[in-house]
Amino acid sequence: MPRSRNCRTTGSRVRRYRGGMRALRVLALAVTVGALGVAAVSCADSGSPARSTAPTPVAPEGFDTAAVTIRRADGSLCELCTYVARNEAERSRGLMFATDLAGYDGMLFAFGLASPQSFWMRNTGLPLSAAWFAADGLLVSALDMDPCPAGEQSCPLYGPQEPVLHVLEVLRGDLERFGITAGARLETVGAPCRPNPDGIGLQTTGTAA
Repeated sequence: MPRSRNCRTTGSRVRRYRGGMRALRVLALAVTVGALGVAAVSCADSGSPARSTAPTPVAPEGFDTAAVTIRRADGSLCELCTYVARNEAERSRGLMFATDLAGYDGMLFAFGLASPQSFWMRNTGLPLSAAWFAADGLLVSALDMDPCPAGEQSCPLYGPQEPVLHVLEVLRGDLERFGITAGARLETVGAPCRPNPDGIGLQTTGTAA
């Protein structure tokens, strides 16, 4: 309550009044701070789970799968479980917009006739490596491919001039991990498969297409 300019008070009575008002103000401030503290604790302890800001992984959808056998240059075999893009629509889409391979080793692009095949990385956020195989299965070329920046109108093209029948895309660095280097050969494209839950090899789920 504001003090009136015309109010005249004297002596100890004034001091008691001021002291009492000061005490009331301190008490009111303490109550207010306490209430705010209770409100803050109540919000913090409301039991509402924290919302995750991590994006949901996006895996390729609508593709067949196949067990792919690679013979390394030293003669040893590597068995992979991949998605397969067999027709023009699937090959055009490829790994666009995918952020996760869901345990599969990559995507195999199968062409009906051997011909030069160039790839780009538009709308592809995963850094990839690709291997181009001739009609006899021999590795023709292997390249790392960088994602094309959003809005870029002229994404670079990757690929050799030689005709190829298959192209294998894997996560960046996995060609070396799988032993797909000079002298390697794609031996077979087999039955549908799914990744082994133990992370070793693959499990076939049918017969070869």
